[in-house]
Amino acid sequence: MENNLLHRKYYALEKFPGKGGWTYVSVPEIPPDPNAPFGWVSVSGQIDEILLEKIKLLPMGNGTLFLPVKAGLRKALNKKAGDQVSLKLYYDEGALPIPDDLEEVLADERELKAAFDQLPIAKKNDHIKRIVASKMQDTRVQRILALLKELEGEARR
Repeated sequence: MENNLLHRKYYALEKFPGKGGWTYVSVPEIPPDPNAPFGWVSVSGQIDEILLEKIKLLPMGNGTLFLPVKAGLRKALNKKAGDQVSLKLYYDEGALPIPDDLEEVLADERELKAAFDQLPIAKKNDHIKRIVASKMQDTRVQRILALLKELEGEARR
């Protein structure tokens, strides 16, 4: 995992003002993902010695991303707003493998393959899960055809 290291640094825990304000770590060095909803960046890693798996850095609204640090995690860390934490993050490369039948169809359709490649990982994974979950071959074919129709619309944009 070390070769996918995204960021490693010490940060102070901060807290949004007001009652019920979230405690968080601001991570301005990592840019939002323009292909993900709201600019989220999916990461894994650790805060101090506690592992983080498949979490999202969220946008603050000013181009900066932040990592929410929920009460249970703060308790496990024995930390509060103002305390320092060590943050080590890796890109979460959670893309599912493309099924062979879909791969074959996309290999013959370059524009559709390009449109598929431009989809956010989460959306690609949703389509792949839907296709793989088909119990009958006819259903699987129909789901692949529906995806191709959607990709045709994306390719025209």
